[in-house]
Amino acid sequence: MSGVRVWVMMIVTAMVIVGCSAKAPPRGNEADALHHSLRLGYGYLENGQYSVALEKFERALELDRQSSEAYLGMAETYARLAQYEKADVNYRRAIALAKSAGAAHNNYGAFLCAQGKLRAAESEFLAAIADPAYSTPAFAYTNAAVCLRKLPDLSKARAYLDQATRADPRFAPAWFELSSLAMEQGRTAMARDHLERYHQLVAPNRESLKLAYRIESALGNTEIAGRLAARLKKDYGDDVFLP
Repeated sequence: MSGVRVWVMMIVTAMVIVGCSAKAPPRGNEADALHHSLRLGYGYLENGQYSVALEKFERALELDRQSSEAYLGMAETYARLAQYEKADVNYRRAIALAKSAGAAHNNYGAFLCAQGKLRAAESEFLAAIADPAYSTPAFAYTNAAVCLRKLPDLSKARAYLDQATRADPRFAPAWFELSSLAMEQGRTAMARDHLERYHQLVAPNRESLKLAYRIESALGNTEIAGRLAARLKKDYGDDVFLP
């Protein structure tokens, strides 16, 4: 199995920011300042400016000590800084304070999975799915599957991916993971079918082209595999010599 892909949903929209705190959020200018700090924090986080992101999340907490989103932002930032104990503490605070903790459970599960705490991660993903207000269970089902492939528990991983595609047939990552899993299990034709579904939803990318190359090579389609190898070389500079 190639590198583990865990799908983390960042909370950046005003609707989510307003709606998830366990108590009533600040109002008026204070609420605007809170939203602004959170937006800036997540923006800096995504840009890799971690020290500035922490400053913005700390400012958000000065405005609202009960802000689940601020603690979640702190957790994500500390995780990327490899300060794992601080990350863990802040994930737990985010979950405890959230009115709807599905997204926080999903992200905490992704963190635990990356730490190799696979069963604990699965529990967090299931907690996300169990939250009736969590609107994207396909994220958590797919993450649970990716995590269980590391055990490995391929049968249960497949079941979670099937649930992901039922929850949201247009959630492309689930189709990619189904294709990758089928390839791992030697179900090459099925892997191709799943990857075709993936490419109906998103444009081919480096990882999906590599998987397509492996599939076509395994099926003996040397001409197609050659075209895929040429595209990988042209678009990404990759020399692909896979069986």
